[in-house]
Amino acid sequence: MDETENDLEKRVARLERRVSPEKRARLEAESLLEAKSRELFEVNRNLSRLNETLEVRIRDRTEALEVERRKALHLAENDYLTGLPNRLSFTRILEDLAAPGRIEGPGFTLVFCDLDGFKKLNDTYGHVAGDETLKTFADRVRGCLRDGDWAARLGGDEFALILSNVGSAAEATGICNELQLKMEKPFLVGAHQLNCGVSMGGANFPSDAKAVDELQIYADLALYKAKDEGRGRYSPFEPQLARAYRLRTAIGHALKRDLALGEINMHFQPILSSDQKEPPGCEALLRGNTLALDRFLLLIRWLQLKNTGSWGN
Repeated sequence: MDETENDLEKRVARLERRVSPEKRARLEAESLLEAKSRELFEVNRNLSRLNETLEVRIRDRTEALEVERRKALHLAENDYLTGLPNRLSFTRILEDLAAPGRIEGPGFTLVFCDLDGFKKLNDTYGHVAGDETLKTFADRVRGCLRDGDWAARLGGDEFALILSNVGSAAEATGICNELQLKMEKPFLVGAHQLNCGVSMGGANFPSDAKAVDELQIYADLALYKAKDEGRGRYSPFEPQLARAYRLRTAIGHALKRDLALGEINMHFQPILSSDQKEPPGCEALLRGNTLALDRFLLLIRWLQLKNTGSWGN
């Protein structure tokens, strides 16, 4: 019996010795696998964190680029000082409103505005005061706009308004007079109370003009009429302004052609005096054919009428 037990013990010992390397190898493999699993887990967790960080950075960068894009678009379409649409944006709005099929009802009135005495104010009190005046004017313009109206800064002290659904000169005059009343209040710039009026001229689409370029010319003519009549007022377009403009344009083109062809020549004739050895001066003589001289005299007549305030008649 003892021998049998000893044999069993020896067999078990041999088996253990035989299995022991395998067991150690299996334990080492399991340990290595566990270590690799932990390592891969850490790598995967780090990659997940990195992915989240990258997603946040990409999202933040995308949002920042979108903000910059909107800023660039705003600057491209709006005046940096007043926040109003700029000339480019305003022209697009004007052309869109005047597109075929868009006009319903009485149409709209285009009004050009110039600040009276702005250059003197800017030169006297400086550019900061000038900028504040422009911003204050823009704010007052916004306060006069109705739903569907537009305002823009075209450059310098030049502004423009689009008064929607305004077909009569009297209605446009009423809206512009409201702005005139607001402009009578002084501009507060620092310790200074500054005064700056506004001259305005307007033309209606489509009753006065049926093309955008023509509409802008007519509104500009009305603006200059307001300035010639004393400034600080609104002047609606009148048909005689267009007739005078077309006449002046035709005369101007004809005079340019006359000068190019030598139909008009300038001659200087000395003024002689019996008691002086040298001529005290000279007079300018304009010589040419009768038609060219008539055109020149007509232009001179127009300039005289302009100075008396009757140039549109």
